[in-house]
Amino acid sequence: MAVIRDRGRPCTERLSPARRRCRPRCASWAKFYNLSRTEAFYQHKRDEVALIPVFAAFVAPDVTVTLSPEHDRAEWLRPRDAAERFAWPRERRAVDDILSIVGGGDADLLEDVLRVS
Repeated sequence: MAVIRDRGRPCTERLSPARRRCRPRCASWAKFYNLSRTEAFYQHKRDEVALIPVFAAFVAPDVTVTLSPEHDRAEWLRPRDAAERFAWPRERRAVDDILSIVGGGDADLLEDVLRVS
């Protein structure tokens, strides 16, 4: 499972940017899900509200991660251990949603609604 975060650049279409952030780092992925969740927060310097959808990607256990110049390392962690590293409570809650909705590697009855590739 990979948690994909995009820093809320102005964009009306969010799925393609999320996919672009994952593909170069994890050459192939098995499944990509829309968690049917958005995060909203106020950016006071811009005087605007950012609304960002949350996605989850499941990658093969033997995938090779390729780092881009903006990153200096990659590390595989258990979901709870990864959640502890997030700065924002909403990011930790997103991990809970991932585990609840698609934690078994699929969305069960919601597969046709949430799976985007």
